[in-house]
Amino acid sequence: MALCLVGLVNFLGNEHNERIDMRTVRNLSPSGATLEMVRNLSEPIVVTLAFPPANGVGEAVASYFEPLAEVSELFTVQRMDRDMEPVRSKELRIRKNGTVVVSAGDTHKSLPLDVDAGKARSKLKKLDADFQKRLSKVSRGEKIAYFVVDHGERSTSPKPQDPGGLKTAKKVLEQLGYKVKRLGMKEGLSDDVPDDARLLFVVGPEHPLSGAERAAIERYVRGGGGLFLLVDPEGEQDIEVDSLLAPFGLASEPGVLAHERYRMRFEGGLTDRGFIFTNSYGSHPSTELLAKKRSQVYVVARNAGPLVKLPPSEGNPEVTVTLKAMPKSWADLDGDFEFSKATEKRATSPFAAAVQFPAGADGDEAGGRAVVALDADLLADLPMTRQGNLQWFYDSVRWVEDEIELAGEIADIEDVRILHSEEDDALWFWSSTAGIPMLVLGVGALNGRRRRRSRS
Repeated sequence: MALCLVGLVNFLGNEHNERIDMRTVRNLSPSGATLEMVRNLSEPIVVTLAFPPANGVGEAVASYFEPLAEVSELFTVQRMDRDMEPVRSKELRIRKNGTVVVSAGDTHKSLPLDVDAGKARSKLKKLDADFQKRLSKVSRGEKIAYFVVDHGERSTSPKPQDPGGLKTAKKVLEQLGYKVKRLGMKEGLSDDVPDDARLLFVVGPEHPLSGAERAAIERYVRGGGGLFLLVDPEGEQDIEVDSLLAPFGLASEPGVLAHERYRMRFEGGLTDRGFIFTNSYGSHPSTELLAKKRSQVYVVARNAGPLVKLPPSEGNPEVTVTLKAMPKSWADLDGDFEFSKATEKRATSPFAAAVQFPAGADGDEAGGRAVVALDADLLADLPMTRQGNLQWFYDSVRWVEDEIELAGEIADIEDVRILHSEEDDALWFWSSTAGIPMLVLGVGALNGRRRRRSRS
């Protein structure tokens, strides 16, 4: 009978093909980062929801914006039916119902959804991120983030299935209102960083930068610019890591950070010991939220190298460690990812830091800021599937912008592949192989005991 039932279910499933999305839409509520953006508005923002009356999608979207209207008097939400108000719809450039328009004065940014719940489902999952992106554009104008190229750096437009690309980092920047551009020798990097650069990224160069390029980057940061400098430890090519780090009061030490326990399962071999995760955060504004959620959120690093502070000297910036490896990690020196007592030692080594340069002579403007890490994979697409890496990047951008007051818990960019640590895998293994059989045996034992009692 059971086999017949299975056959019947399979037959019906084959004849009536239907896709059912079992993932629930996250409660449509604004993230902490969005609430802070609205709370710190400096000009009036009007959000128009164009939906027909008694529309389910419109009601769900309205519930998302209600908390935002409560935190700022400068934030207004209004509803309309596009078909009933054609003149106003033309002013706001609304072509059809199912659209959200974010306006600041005469500047309007549209966020198309849909009036049909099934069609709007995938867009509602990203409502918070998409709204942030449009709010940033209308309230603060478009900002430019330059990514240095021509030295084998990580790409913001990677090939498919490339886990080392920066596609997710680019999405976060666009969500914050940035336009991403390339900057290489052809664009004038050897002369100077463009004046419109709000942020500059150097991520994973495989070939050394020229002296003129390094000098231009240092001038940019000392002049008040914001920099993300993420380089890998010395590999096959000498990229002169210490010459890149020295202007920021940092230097590298040999080896790749590894851990036997606090590591991710990726390739299934000893090399996974270099794919570490940590919740050891420094005391700094860019890691304050991570520190509060230390027991829940981890940052993932892959083949990171240990950073050390240089001795303080006149004109050197202030350096604060932000990310450290977990206790009992070690710097693997010979590439075998086995701890050797003779040549290696266990320590809690830092691998990322926040750098604050002194303010200008007049003291009116804050000095330049930089986030420096000895691991380019911190921003790569695969580690950025972790909430910790996303939050670290988001809060670091806010700190470099000198707008840390806008920091808050960031929503996931999109549904991503889940990675399990070794502890997670062990829990699932023992739960399935031992826990469930023990549960069945326990139920059987209790049932048998109850039967014996009833007989007696």
